[in-house]
Amino acid sequence: MDNSPWSVPVAVADIPDAGLHFEIEAPPEALAPLAAQVDHVSLTPRTRVIAAVLAILFMVWILDLIRRDRLQERYSVIWFAAGLAMLAGAAFPGLLKLVADAMGVRDTNVALFSIVLLLLLGLALNFSVIMSKQAAQITRLAQERAIERAKENARKAGVSVNFLVADAITLEGLENRFDTVVDCAFYHVFSEVPEATKAYARALHRATKPGARLYMFEFGPGNINGIGAPRSLSEDDFVKVFPDAGWEITYLAPATYEVNMSLEAFDAMLERNPDKAEQIKASALLFRLIQAMLPNGRAHAPVWEMHATRID
Repeated sequence: MDNSPWSVPVAVADIPDAGLHFEIEAPPEALAPLAAQVDHVSLTPRTRVIAAVLAILFMVWILDLIRRDRLQERYSVIWFAAGLAMLAGAAFPGLLKLVADAMGVRDTNVALFSIVLLLLLGLALNFSVIMSKQAAQITRLAQERAIERAKENARKAGVSVNFLVADAITLEGLENRFDTVVDCAFYHVFSEVPEATKAYARALHRATKPGARLYMFEFGPGNINGIGAPRSLSEDDFVKVFPDAGWEITYLAPATYEVNMSLEAFDAMLERNPDKAEQIKASALLFRLIQAMLPNGRAHAPVWEMHATRID
């Protein structure tokens, strides 16, 4: 081994069984180009051209979406800015070098990937917030539409009804108010949320007066001529819930009632209950076979009928 000051070891190999030891040495000036490459890894000309072309195509696509009213302008700004940033990075690689240095990384490709990843995460969070707001708005509009439709039906029937939008789990502000409650095809929406069924039963107790009567008609298991419900209740969903909430069940038995059915209704059920897709599609297939025989699309469905009295 040469111990001269102008050479340094760059590789070492040991082969103990053969009693061999190797050290490969090289002068510092021979390692300088390699060190420079390690300290600065930049985009290749080919990569820059590809990035520039992709950025331009991306911005053209955004403009086309705006032109065809597929993307609102307020949502297009951030995407267009992302395309411009991508184009600037390809045209002026020095910018990426500055960003990479600021981030403490030597590879500009790593810096670019990190920036894109952070941008996508920010966009995902932003659109999640927007979708959450829109979902709340859609729910509110659906409730208002349902109330308006119910008022119109009441007007046609010549009755006076006060319709309200409230949280059925709590029924706040309605304490000790009602003598009679009729629940038709609502309670079964809690079929897979045990805590919600118990909270609902307690809320009904708080909203009614002593001795109030409760009548419930909820989807039950099975089917009639292939028509069933994607979410149905068992007997336990009544006998193990309502007595503990202050209700005495006076009648509980399987029954049937008529429901308005159509292929559009099955599509709506499928959209609301994707986890029940197989069951809904099977029922829709059977419905097609009997649809022509149903009077005005009205079919019979299996339900539970329960009568109960509030006790204190």
